[in-house]
This record gives sequence, structure tokens and C-alpha cells, in this order.
Amino acid sequence: MKRGARSRARRSNGGRQALASPLAPVLLGVLLLLALGYWVTKDEQAPAPAAAPASEAGVAGEASAEAASPAQAGEESETASTQSTGDQQPLPVEAAAAGTDAAAEAGAWAEAYAQGWAPAASRSAIDRSGGAAETTFLTVYYLDDQTGGLTLQPVQIKVPATATPVADALEHLLHPPLEVGFYGEFPPGTTAGAPDLVGGVAVVELSPEVEAVRGEAADAVMASLVYTLTEIPGVDAVLLRVDGRPAELDGFVWSEPVSRADLEAWNLYQVEPVILYGGG
Repeated sequence: MKRGARSRARRSNGGRQALASPLAPVLLGVLLLLALGYWVTKDEQAPAPAAAPASEAGVAGEASAEAASPAQAGEESETASTQSTGDQQPLPVEAAAAGTDAAAEAGAWAEAYAQGWAPAASRSAIDRSGGAAETTFLTVYYLDDQTGGLTLQPVQIKVPATATPVADALEHLLHPPLEVGFYGEFPPGTTAGAPDLVGGVAVVELSPEVEAVRGEAADAVMASLVYTLTEIPGVDAVLLRVDGRPAELDGFVWSEPVSRADLEAWNLYQVEPVILYGGG
């Protein structure tokens, strides 16, 4: 064996002897502990992932919101719209009509008592004489709340003695005693001009508002007007004009005088027995 080979053999044997030494396990354990400690320390000192900046978080939130389903977005939009406009919803149709009727009735009442007439004490005590020394009675035909407006109710009204009963009767007809349940269908604001009496025909001039009536209201205007005025002695029929021409009520052109006999033939309204004045 050459020298070189023997020298390598001795180093090799010396290495195996060193490993066989009793201290070898202890040294290996120390090395393992050192290695484990190094890796644990390295892991603890490793920086945590940086939190996303606030702006990026906001963008992420927005992106998440945008990712919501269209149905959810629609529901949220509809709910928000309902909440924002809840206080601005229009009134139902019935409520609006009731308010209009109440305003018209209040206006008619105010017009009636602007004449200086005291409110009626009862249906049989409608005194509009104003304490006049000489009085008379007019019989006026109204619609009646108690029958749902299906009949005409004649009622005696105490008024000052007058030489113009047709004109006076028109004023009381246009301004019914609403406080005891009587009313008419003449549109608010309807006014009467000075009537004429020609050959038993009362020629009445009313303002254009009257031509706004339709349907049953037009029938009520015709019937109450003819029955009231033909109650006056000497009046047999009525001719209604607007602006000097024959009035037109819902397609009916009032070109000829209308009498009680005409109304009865047309069977427009049932007439109730007259309520006589009993107020003293």
C-alpha cells in the first residue's frame, strides 16, 4: 500500500473513532436544539402581511357592493324610493273628491248666510224673513239628504213680503238651507239675472256656470227650477237662458218652455209632500 493510501486510511479510522465517542450524542442534540431555535426565531420575526390601505378597502367594499345581484339592488332601490316619497303620495281619488265637495258646500253656505239669513231652526222652521213686519211664504223644491237625493222635497220658507216672488224664489233655490239637509245641484257661483214673466212663462237668465251640470245633476236643476217657479201663482212654465240664448244642460237645449206636465211625462223625480212652515 502506498503512503498516501495508508494516510487516508488512518484519517478515516480516526473519524469513525471520534463518532464513536460518548460525547457524540450530546453534541448532536445541542446542534439540533440550535437549529430548531433558529427556525422558530426566524418565523416569529417574519413581518405580517401589510393591511390594505383604507382607500383600497373602500374600493374593495364598493366592488363587493357592485357584485350584489341585480334583484337585490332593485329591491334596495325600490325600498329607498318608497321611503323617500312616502310622505308625498297623492291622496286616493275618493279623498280628493270629498275635499272638493266639502269646499263647495262651505262656499254655498257662506253665500247663503252672506244674505243675512239666520240658520234654520229645523226643517219646518226655515225663517229667512229677517224679522220683517210683513212676511209671506215661498215653497222651494230641494234635493234631500234623507232620501239620498232621489226625490224632490218642497218646503215652505218664511220670507219678507215681496213684489218679486220669482226673483226671490230663485235666490232661495240657489242658496239652499244646507244645515237641515236640503241642497241643490246648481254649480257653485251660479247667479241669476232679473227674470221676466211673459204670458205665464218665467224667462230666467242664469250665469254660464249652470251649463256645467251633467247627468242626474242636469235633471235635478231642471226639475227643481220648474217645480219651484210654477209654484208661484201666474207661472205655468219656465224658459231658461244663458247669455241671452237657450241654455244647454248636458245636451238638452232649453229652446221651449218646460212645464210641470212635461216633467211628469218625463218622470224625472218623485215629489214628496210639502213640509209646511211651523216655526211660529
